[in-house]
Amino acid sequence: MISAPGGQSTNLREVVSSLWEVRIGLREVCCILWEVRVGLWEVGAGLWKVALTLREVIEFRIASEPGTIHYFKTDDKLSKDLGKSMVK
Repeated sequence: MISAPGGQSTNLREVVSSLWEVRIGLREVCCILWEVRVGLWEVGAGLWKVALTLREVIEFRIASEPGTIHYFKTDDKLSKDLGKSMVK
């Protein structure tokens, strides 16, 4: 028996059982947070794919305008190649 500050005695087995339940609860919370993290990661990856697709559509539409020379301000190879082919 353990004496609590209020004068009530508590069984050590009850304390250990309560701590075990807290541990299990914390483990469940961690699992839920992990699933949320993975879900947010998947959402971010999806948004990245959408952004890349929109960029390709915009670049294609700009490149397909007849008689117009466009200069792309990005540093990636696709935009440079696209700009060079349009200047020729």
